[in-house]
Amino acid sequence: MDQKEYVVVGDKKYFIKTNYYTPGTESQRNPGKQLELRKLHISDIREIKGLERITELKALNLSENFIKKLEGLEALTVLEKLIVVKNEIEAINGLEKLTKLDTLNLLSNKISKIKSLDTLTNLRSLDLTSNRISKLEGLDNLNKLEYLYLTGNKIEVIENLEALANLRELCLDYNKIRRIPKLIYPPNLEKVYLNDNPIDNPRELENLGKVIIVMEDDSKYFALEDKFYIEEAYTGLIYLTNKDFWS
Repeated sequence: MDQKEYVVVGDKKYFIKTNYYTPGTESQRNPGKQLELRKLHISDIREIKGLERITELKALNLSENFIKKLEGLEALTVLEKLIVVKNEIEAINGLEKLTKLDTLNLLSNKISKIKSLDTLTNLRSLDLTSNRISKLEGLDNLNKLEYLYLTGNKIEVIENLEALANLRELCLDYNKIRRIPKLIYPPNLEKVYLNDNPIDNPRELENLGKVIIVMEDDSKYFALEDKFYIEEAYTGLIYLTNKDFWS
């Protein structure tokens, strides 16, 4: 542990650590500097004294605080992983210079719109679970994105995914989706989670093409056996695999 570098919150020092890697990636990344400042009652990132000096920071966890704005991170231009879970953030702003970000987790905030992500072209994982988002938008420049988590929002329509050429998983559980339109879906899309959505016509699931669809266990989906392999999971979910998936 390198105890030469630290930040100050209140009157206490928090030291920078190493041995950082991104969970879910195929291999461990090179060790880098990381900082965890969870549950410290921080309301403004600029309260973290000395953060702007840690310009080689690779991972920052600010979860379970009271942060309302993503301001004060501009100097962290090599940051790869930012976790700001369970805060009070209302808008995605202030990240434009964090162009090395690979993972952005803003779960459980108060965000109502996906925006200001255009410069984050290296992003591979974006988690906006449990926010207040009503529209799929603002993703056009994220062509490296592989995992998009939007469970527990207010989305009604699946749209604006055409530019996400590398998207592999899309999580839309617990939204308000009623229809699955015919669109050009990302070519590498493998799995879509649609548990607990008020879908009117199950036949529209065919519009998703060669993907595995994860749904709540409901007998109405068994009428799709001519088009899908249907596997029941012990979790109470069913997995619908398009019969063209292996062709």
